[in-house]
Order: sequence, then C-alpha cells, then structure tokens
Amino acid sequence: MGAVHAVVSARTLKLAALILVFLAGPVAPNSEGDALYTLRRSLTDPDNVLQSWDPTLVNPCTWFHITCNQDNRVTRVDLGNSNLSGHLVPELGKLEHLQYLELYKNNFQGSIPAELGNLKSLISLDLYNNNISGTIPPSLGKLKSLVFLRLNDNKLSGQLPRELVGISSLKVVDVSNNDLCGTIPTSGPFEHIPLNNENIPTGLQIEAFHDTVRSESAPKETADCVVVGAGVVGLAVAREQALKGREVLVVEAAPTFGTGTSSRNSEVIHAGIYYPPKSLKANLCVRGRGFLYKYCLEREIPHKQIGKLIVVTRTMEIPMLEELMRRGMENGVEGLRMMEGFEAMQMETELQCSKAVLSPCSGIVDSHALMLSLVWSCSLTSDLSSPRRWRSWSSCYSGLNGQVKFGPDVEWISGIDDISSFLDRFDYTVDAGRMEKFYPQIRKYYPNLKDGSLEPGYAGIRPKLSGPKQPPADFLIQGEDVHGIPGLVNLFGIESPGLTWSMAIAKYIASKFS
Repeated sequence: MGAVHAVVSARTLKLAALILVFLAGPVAPNSEGDALYTLRRSLTDPDNVLQSWDPTLVNPCTWFHITCNQDNRVTRVDLGNSNLSGHLVPELGKLEHLQYLELYKNNFQGSIPAELGNLKSLISLDLYNNNISGTIPPSLGKLKSLVFLRLNDNKLSGQLPRELVGISSLKVVDVSNNDLCGTIPTSGPFEHIPLNNENIPTGLQIEAFHDTVRSESAPKETADCVVVGAGVVGLAVAREQALKGREVLVVEAAPTFGTGTSSRNSEVIHAGIYYPPKSLKANLCVRGRGFLYKYCLEREIPHKQIGKLIVVTRTMEIPMLEELMRRGMENGVEGLRMMEGFEAMQMETELQCSKAVLSPCSGIVDSHALMLSLVWSCSLTSDLSSPRRWRSWSSCYSGLNGQVKFGPDVEWISGIDDISSFLDRFDYTVDAGRMEKFYPQIRKYYPNLKDGSLEPGYAGIRPKLSGPKQPPADFLIQGEDVHGIPGLVNLFGIESPGLTWSMAIAKYIASKFS
C-alpha cells in the first residue's frame, strides 16, 4: 500500500518497516534483571544477541529475547540457537515466574545448576544440543508444572533422577545422546514415552520402578487423524478434530511445537482489512478473529483488543486510505471509521499524519500461551513437519510487554535445497546494517524518533505462494477433489493472517472435509 502506515492505538505505533525496537530510558534495575545480567556476564556473545540487556533499564521486560507478563515479571527467556558460549548460572533460579527457559543449540558448558529446581512455574526446560556436563540435578523433580524436558545431545553423566517420576504434568522427555547410565523409569510421566532401541540413551537400561518391564519393540501408533506440523494452525486443527471425537496424532520435525512461523511473527490479531474481498484470507480472518478473542477470554490467555490506526502523511495518499476503508467494510470488518489527522494525533500524541482509519477490533495475543493452551486441549506427539521457504520479518506492534516494534522488512530467500528447508537450516540473523534505512521512513509519521533508539529484532519465515513483484496469492486448501487422495487435506501458503484465522480454518476443515 505504498506510504500508507499502520499505528496501533493505546499510545503504541504499528509501522511498516524492518522489525526494530524503541528502547526505554535508563532507571534502576530489579532483582530479575540482576539475575539475567549475571547470566549475560557469564556468556560469550559474538553475534551481539544480548546487546539490549542493559542493567540500567527499568526492568528486563524491555530486553530482546525476554517476555514478561502483565505484572512485568519475566516468563520467557528465548535464547535458542543464538551462538552463545559459557555457563548457566545459579541466579536463574530467582526467576520465580519463569515458564520457558529456551537455551537449546548453543555452546553452554559446565553443569545444570540445582537452583533451577526453584522455578516452580517452569513449563519448558530446553537445554538440548549444548556441551553441558555433570549430572541431572534431582532438584528438577520439584518442577511440578514442567511439561517439556529436553536435555538431549549434551555430555550429561550419572543416572536419571527418579524424582522426575513425581512430575505428573511431564509430557515430553528427551535425554538421548548423553553419557547417562542406570535405568529409565517406565511409570508415571515416562509411561507413554517411546523407548525403542533407537531412542534409548547409551548406557541406560529399561527398568520399571514397579516391576513392569516395557517392550523394547518399536512403537506403533494408530489414529483417526494425523496432522503434520505443530504450529498454531496445526494445533488448532488437531484440537477441532479431537473435539469431534477423533483420536488425533500431531507430528512435528522440531523438538517442540510452534518453533517456526508461529513463534516468529507479530502476534497481531488482524481485523481483516487488507485482503481481497471474498478471498479465504478475508473471510476466514474476520471469522477467526471472533473465535480467537472468545477462546482467549474464556481461557485467560494474555491478549488485548487495543485497536489500530492506519495513517497517511500526504494528501496524495488519501485515496489509498479510502480504498482500504472500502475494502475493509466489504470484508465485514466492524467499527471502521475515517478520521482527520488532528483526531488521530489526539489519540497518539507522538504521531504525525494527515488522515487515518481507526480499526477498533485489531489486537495482540501471546502466541506461545495460545499454542500451549491448544496443546493441553488434546494429547499430542512430535515427529515430523512441513518445510518452509521464504523469509520476512514480523509486523511491528506494541507487545504485551510494552515494547514498540517497527516492521516488517522482507528479504527473499533463494538457493535453499529441499533437505535444508526440511531441517529448518535457515539463517535467522537480522542484518543490523539495514537499520539506518528505517529512521527517515519512520520519522515521516513518528518525527521525534531519536538516533540510536532502534535495535534489530528477530527474523522469521513466511511460506509464500507468490514471488517478488507478483500480486499476493490467497491461501490454498486442497482436498480429494483436487489431488485424488482420500482423506488428505493440504494447506499451502499459510502466512499472515494465519495466527488470526487458525481457529476458523480448523472449523472450515472439520465441516468441509469430514
């Protein structure tokens, strides 16, 4: 849409450019910030992933790779595959509200601090593919909320602590490719974990804690429905099929759910304005938005219906804005209103524009909490997924932790072979050199942006069906009438607004292809 820009209301900005974050001013640090900064000091960071971890800021909620709840308490540390080296620190045990500790695919060494057993809210502990040694602390048995424990591909030794059997919430355990010895429990949370010869860590024997020895034969699975891909759309489809009374198996190549496109996006709940009328994107986005708000409200998933302003800064751009307004109304988006520039600038005092469209039904959601809720809605297993192709950067928005983000910028990927694509061997590095191009563009509608205020964010992959300079393609859904294979439903090109429409497509598939 050229120079038409979007602005999220409630004193936040949503703008079209590379994902960059506007940083807050310095104030006194807090105890959680102290704990995380202790971790930073213990690490070697050649790619400057932790550049924003400034202990003089108000709290770590303004740092990259940190997510906080509405009370500004740290709930996620996302540093997977970040090329970090160093040691884990006992101070991590002070993050009492932490739910996700994602440190996989780095070069962490040393032992696992026993203090991690103090993280009573922890849901996921992912330390796989590092060089961690020593024993698995028995204190991890105190993590009564733990669902995912992945310690595989390290140098751990000793026995698997029997205290882990007491974690009734535990669904996924992987300790393979270590130097462990002794026995593997086959009761409690370990009862449903496949222990065939290929999965058993070297040196471990299968032995039941209650004299029940399990078979070492390869596991066989039967299901009424198999969903390939555990992103937000796959999980929503699986849940809908389970609600229909079907036994569902979800297979995923990554070690856990939602590690691809679903975790590298803007987390915006779209209204349905931009898409061609009568397209699947438009119809399912409008329907899906309602389903998503209802689901999040009923299950207390963090989200906010904060609204959005779509703005223009020059008179010659007003016809484009009017066309967006017309398209949104035709798509059935409720509450759209054309505003004069001074009205919009009263809502957003830092904004500069000549005219705007207000979309009150746009919002934001915690996509990780959403996907975890969907996982809990039906029992899921991991194994296989679909490849992704192209690269873009997630939309800008003000997240639930208050960070203001600018984006997206797009970079087309070429020369990736099928195997590398399947194994997700993409370079997610954000080129900081592109940053300088964004200051003059942002200042067209945010004139008070100061030099040095922006830092690179994160990159993600979008599965595009249309190439550069081609018109955007609609979602593609294929059933037996297209490919001739009974029971198979293909979903192609599920990019934005895939998060918003996830529940609508799940209902669409259940009704059309049952």
